[in-house]
Amino acid sequence: MSHTRITPAFVLNKIKRKLFPAKLRPPTSRETELIRRLRERLKSLPALATASGGAESEKIWTDFRFQLRSALLLNDPRTFLEFSVIGQTMFVDHPPYIRYEYDYLRNRADWRMRWRLAIGESDRVAARRYPYYPRTSGNMIHYAFHLARFEEITGVDLSGSKSVLEFGGGYGGMCRLLRRLGHSGQYTIFDLPELSALQEFYLSLHNFDLGPDRTTDGRVRCVADLGELAELGGEESVDLFIATWSISETPLEFRESFLSWVNARNVLIGYQGSFGGIDNAEFFRCWSRSKPQWRWREIRCGHMPGDQYYLFGIEDGNSSD
Repeated sequence: MSHTRITPAFVLNKIKRKLFPAKLRPPTSRETELIRRLRERLKSLPALATASGGAESEKIWTDFRFQLRSALLLNDPRTFLEFSVIGQTMFVDHPPYIRYEYDYLRNRADWRMRWRLAIGESDRVAARRYPYYPRTSGNMIHYAFHLARFEEITGVDLSGSKSVLEFGGGYGGMCRLLRRLGHSGQYTIFDLPELSALQEFYLSLHNFDLGPDRTTDGRVRCVADLGELAELGGEESVDLFIATWSISETPLEFRESFLSWVNARNVLIGYQGSFGGIDNAEFFRCWSRSKPQWRWREIRCGHMPGDQYYLFGIEDGNSSD
């Protein structure tokens, strides 16, 4: 699968995107209310103290929180995917590896009936479209590739998962994609307070059923506090635990504590070899060896720059082998 060839359509779409950027319509009354709620929630959060001492990863995320709060309060939140703080951390445009992932999806037998429809980008937020396929964005392709590779390697159909716990859900894009793939069960996202607020805003724009009720199927819960997560049944078994390039960016003490009570039938983790001075490759290899109740597959993401890995876990008995 080539991921370097530049086609005339690619060049034309790049020019169109630059000369005629997509513009959002003025916010509806409902969207105006959602923007107001988001900003009120951000203003109610405790002031952030400048990180001094502690883990390097903690300093990185404190700076991120400062920047995200400021950007959401000063700009139209519907344009958040264009914020530099988002582009640097959780939105990919069209680097070469996305072409590889797009070709992978497009060459699958279920591309036309499943992935092509599911990865359609939203028209309710401003998002840079993917020049090879302007119906979507590089980010949606990236999310879809994670899920498709997991299904290919494990034989597990993720659309049938009844419950999902995602650590570090970004802005809610993975949640939206899984819903479009057919997931209809309960979905819980654990993240930083600013990102939980953004997730609720983004998912509300798309009419998701949000709320803390732990008994209602189909609800999405955006949680930023470990105590609240426990009250909502965070330690109960779920079908799928997702942490793509998220828990690998937290301090060791925190991740060890959080992972110690993850109780899932299937595990999808993506991580970089090192972050903030922590040897992630060694950490996840040791951690997976300490969890024999899952069958593990570590896969190097050779198409991506740097030292990147997937760690897929399947509860013994769930494999299609």
